[in-house]
Amino acid sequence: MSRVAWWITTYITFERCLCIAMPLKVKHYVTPRGTVLVMVGIYAVVLGGSLTVAVCHMLVPVYFPQLNRTIVIKAYRENGLYMETIGFYVFVSIQCGAILTNAILTTIIIKQLRVKSKWREVTSHTAGPKDRLSLRDRKLVKMVIFMSCIFIGCVTPSLATFLAITTLTYNFVYSFRYYNVFVIVWAVVYVFETTNSMVNFFVYYNMSAKFKATYNAVFWTSKVEKDKKK
Repeated sequence: MSRVAWWITTYITFERCLCIAMPLKVKHYVTPRGTVLVMVGIYAVVLGGSLTVAVCHMLVPVYFPQLNRTIVIKAYRENGLYMETIGFYVFVSIQCGAILTNAILTTIIIKQLRVKSKWREVTSHTAGPKDRLSLRDRKLVKMVIFMSCIFIGCVTPSLATFLAITTLTYNFVYSFRYYNVFVIVWAVVYVFETTNSMVNFFVYYNMSAKFKATYNAVFWTSKVEKDKKK
């Protein structure tokens, strides 16, 4: 489900980009119904790719004379390896699309923020360099870049692993020659995916004053009241 979270993050970045680039028209493009349809589409595509990988295997009892035991192992169905390869290609496409889209949207956000800040300085006749960002915009740019770097950095190991599976060798999969390396690599990938899902809250809390104030107002009412008294 981490791949679902990646595209949800990308969709949120898209909404943020529209809010900055077209603040007066964003409500016409981003609607509750449209958002629901996008979420359903994301889940359907990711689930479809996962099912393609899941149904290509089956459990088969195999007798081992050396052990004098019958052990149930996982084996490929007929054409299962090709079905799994298709599923891996779907995952690679999902991840590449999420990374590229997020990078492009982040670049547009930063460029639009610079343009808007320059326009505000010109219209308000403020002193100083005209290409200088306001303090608020600089914080926003810093947060957007930081979030994008975390996202791309945490997704890249998983993308590299799927690329290795689909392009380098078929032995780099479960139950094949490089089984131990496969398990170790995916253990590292899961750590990165967990980090990507966990760290967003702390980044927003420390870098977004509005998010921090809203969170404190909802969950730390007594703390907000104390701050107001001070």
